[in-house]
Amino acid sequence: MAVINSTQYAGEVNLEYIKIYSSEGVFADITDIVVSINIFEDIFSTAMTCNLVVVDNLNLIEKLPIIGQEFVEMKLSSPQSNETADSVIEKRFVINTIASRESISVGAQAYSFELSTQDSIINRKTRVSKSYTGTISNTVFDILRNELGSLQDINVEPTLGIRKIVVPNNHPYTIINQLKKEAISKEYGSPHYVFFENKLGLNFTSLQSLYNEGVRAKLHSGDKDSDLSIFSQSTNKKEDDPVKQSYMRVLSHSFNHYNDMGINLDKGMLGSKLTTHDIFNKKYDVYTRDYFDNFQDFERIETTANPVYNKQLKEDFGNFEDSVLRLHPVTGQDKDEQYYVDGVAQYDSARTKDTMLERDAKVCELNNGNSLNIKMNGNTFLTVGDLIDISIPITGEDHDNEQDEASTSGLYLITQLRHKIAPQQKQHEISMRVYKDCTKKELYTNRT
Repeated sequence: MAVINSTQYAGEVNLEYIKIYSSEGVFADITDIVVSINIFEDIFSTAMTCNLVVVDNLNLIEKLPIIGQEFVEMKLSSPQSNETADSVIEKRFVINTIASRESISVGAQAYSFELSTQDSIINRKTRVSKSYTGTISNTVFDILRNELGSLQDINVEPTLGIRKIVVPNNHPYTIINQLKKEAISKEYGSPHYVFFENKLGLNFTSLQSLYNEGVRAKLHSGDKDSDLSIFSQSTNKKEDDPVKQSYMRVLSHSFNHYNDMGINLDKGMLGSKLTTHDIFNKKYDVYTRDYFDNFQDFERIETTANPVYNKQLKEDFGNFEDSVLRLHPVTGQDKDEQYYVDGVAQYDSARTKDTMLERDAKVCELNNGNSLNIKMNGNTFLTVGDLIDISIPITGEDHDNEQDEASTSGLYLITQLRHKIAPQQKQHEISMRVYKDCTKKELYTNRT
């Protein structure tokens, strides 16, 4: 996390402006009458959303008028000496719904708006009918920039393979959400692609790429005077600045239900089997995936990564490959043999054997793995897709003098985030769900 130099208190926020542009072509600055802002980001969502609550004694809702098709532009930031591109939230939204409207006193009324980003609205009215030849990453970029016409920053991680793709008159986001299931990272070789929008723009990237962006913030859930060297990582000096300590401190945290064995069996995290039938070559092949055997196939969130299950699980129950069965047609394993010149296939096939089972397992881990709900003093630096490091002190007796819980402390990926802002009080709080797919310490495996 960048060091905040001029903040008076943790959670301070500057709402620079909120402007609403009516369908009549006029605008009003509503900065002073907005009493609540909630901005939502989700790694599984293709659009950021927002909720605004306004107290109005000027009757703007009738004067502009506001009818549910207006644009809203906002910019807010955490106080600091040097503003950078990733330290602000600056977005253009569209009003989807006037969620409520009521009188609160003589001459004043309150109403709330539900907003979504402009690209998400354009996506719903846009259809793509086109054929593409190239990598999936190039196809995705072309769809977002040229078909959707997005003006946002677009982060697309390069993918493997030259593909022949025919888009059958579908919405841009629908196409991209299908392509992410077939994409394989050129750098990391992983099929763990996600497509989401955050404050920085649109992102089509692998989880491994997010893991390698580096730690954005170091937090702890201990007492106020916990001795953590977070802003001065090269020394053992305690950070004495109370504001910085407050930014490092988790206000509250709770563990989500995790490692539900029933769900992990049904969704293929523990094991699965894929049968592909190749009608072109008149053959079929069988592929299996096992949680423990394939655990290290792709980079995990921790450098020293260990399974969240005890290896004794396989000794007790055996293999889990028959818990989920998949059947999928293919035409050639490495090359798409529908398109060839002089007997040589020109394009790569969808590598179903390398993507389907592994993606199923990873999506299950994201939704059902080790995760925390945390609240902290807000800042505009953090966003969905960031990596954070959390220290969680041991509760009760510290048997091995470790101080922090080995199974829950460590690196987490932010998968959901909510900025809750009270502009009149200049107060900002963040609620987020964070996830990890491993433990730093190998779990006890031998029975006594």
